[in-house]
Amino acid sequence: MEIFLISKEVTLKIAADQLWVVQTDRETPINPLYLDRIWMHHGIHLPGDVLAVLLEQQVELVITQKGGTPLGILTPWVNEKGARSRKKQSLFALSVAAQQEVAQWLFEKHSGQQRLLQHFNIAKNHSSYKQFNNLFEKQRNLLEAGILFPEDCQESYCSRLYYQCINTILPSVFQFSSRSRQPAKDAYNALINYAYGIFYGITEGAIRRAGLDPYIGFLHKERDGQPALVFDFIESFRPLADEVCISLCIGKELSPNKHFRKEANGVYLNNSGKEILIPALMEFLDLPVHGTDQRSISRKNNIFKKAEQLQTLIANWEYTQNP
Repeated sequence: MEIFLISKEVTLKIAADQLWVVQTDRETPINPLYLDRIWMHHGIHLPGDVLAVLLEQQVELVITQKGGTPLGILTPWVNEKGARSRKKQSLFALSVAAQQEVAQWLFEKHSGQQRLLQHFNIAKNHSSYKQFNNLFEKQRNLLEAGILFPEDCQESYCSRLYYQCINTILPSVFQFSSRSRQPAKDAYNALINYAYGIFYGITEGAIRRAGLDPYIGFLHKERDGQPALVFDFIESFRPLADEVCISLCIGKELSPNKHFRKEANGVYLNNSGKEILIPALMEFLDLPVHGTDQRSISRKNNIFKKAEQLQTLIANWEYTQNP
């Protein structure tokens, strides 16, 4: 179970072996045994005894910025493979195998994006869609030939074409001129920024629990304080967040005037908007997806499974002088 504490007017306490979420008008008990992760507004008061109990129960804490991006993640140290696997991860990051793995993630991302555009009935004769589809088919051919690499995926160009297509699907009040990140320049970008922020937290937790170092990536450049592997690993899961956000906009469950706030530096999803997005996203992630071992697992658990598969791939990889 995951809980989201999106207001700073909340405190946490431990009493009678229960975690209590304390608000002005009520107190809500939660058994920490059933918690996987708590998402917290950065202004929430967290006593030391609460922190200790949560870490003992292996509950992750994600402190979020107002745009949804994690400010920091506190993860219980429970994986004994970590120290042994990180050195090999550093070597693997320089290998051809790592580049092929990243190319597979990008292909899966573009495949998910193509399915999403078809699901929402994008006009087949739209110029951006035709260009996107042509690039995707070239990637498919290279992948089948075993020679697909990240540069073949033309990620920047594909993303630009994809968002141009998305813009034609959205209601006019949510259409946007270009992709804008932190801060967003419009309501739709603010919405997907917050949704992607949730995915950042989930994927980083999956990577850490698999015993991998989130800062040793294969594609994105390493920068101090930036979890490059999280930025790599999240790529194939972005269409999941997109599907929820587009559905909410098309279904008129969100309004730019009611569920977003404008500030001097940009646009942000407000608390009433978060109360719509977060349950919709969590419900969507709890739906089953068909796993590679032919057993049905939830979309969220599939993220953790793929992190374990990556750890296994790295552990079984053999280092050579010409990686």
